[in-house]
Amino acid sequence: MLAPKTLLPTLLLGAGFAHALTDTCIQSLKGFLTNPDAACLNAPALLQIAVNQNVPLTIGNWLDGFCSAGECSQDAIANVVANVTGGCIDDLKTIGISASQGDVQSTVTSIAQKVFPVARRIACLKDTSKNQFCPVEIITNLESIIGPLGVDDLSWFNLLQDAKSLLTSSQTKSEIACSQCMKSAFSVAREEFGDVLSSEAVSDTLVDVCGADFIAAPAGQLGDNVSQTASTASFAAQSPNSASSMSQAVWFMASVAAAFAFAL
Repeated sequence: MLAPKTLLPTLLLGAGFAHALTDTCIQSLKGFLTNPDAACLNAPALLQIAVNQNVPLTIGNWLDGFCSAGECSQDAIANVVANVTGGCIDDLKTIGISASQGDVQSTVTSIAQKVFPVARRIACLKDTSKNQFCPVEIITNLESIIGPLGVDDLSWFNLLQDAKSLLTSSQTKSEIACSQCMKSAFSVAREEFGDVLSSEAVSDTLVDVCGADFIAAPAGQLGDNVSQTASTASFAAQSPNSASSMSQAVWFMASVAAAFAFAL
């Protein structure tokens, strides 16, 4: 069982990073969970995976708080990027990113500030017929094909095996690739990035795979039984003395304690 202090580095290493993360980068990743600028991301809720190993449940609980908490400010996004890239700049160099810290930070910040709000809206889509967040629905359908997800699935070998299972399954098209959730996600993305996603090459590919109806609706229009749950209010940090904050703190400490107990 993974302890919280090793969860994020292990996920990165499992995804294919051959080199060991530097101590500075590990500290940055650990600090990300408690960084006030990252509070709008509800990141500590993801620590549940270190306790229950249930990916759909963890993602669902995380999205409950993330989508209702309000939007991250552009300044908060910039500060989070600065903290992470600053601590991991040497690690980035080992995978071929040799630009200066300032250039990396500027580039990543610009991308994050544009992409994150759209990604949040996509993540917060919900299938009202099942009362289930779309990412949870997609992950659940994915697990029905390849089995329960875990850190081991992030290895290149297991990723290839999972991809093979997906390509040969009759469920992949109807329940994942061409579902109403995916149709809605594409529509939301096309509303912001239409110059790329409305190209003939993209449209032809989607029509070939999912049919003309997949891209027929105007950009931004959601599919059947799909609703948007992302709060449009600005995120406001709760007072440390509020009952909600206290209950979250108790839950957080209990999760950490449980994770360490299982890790021993």
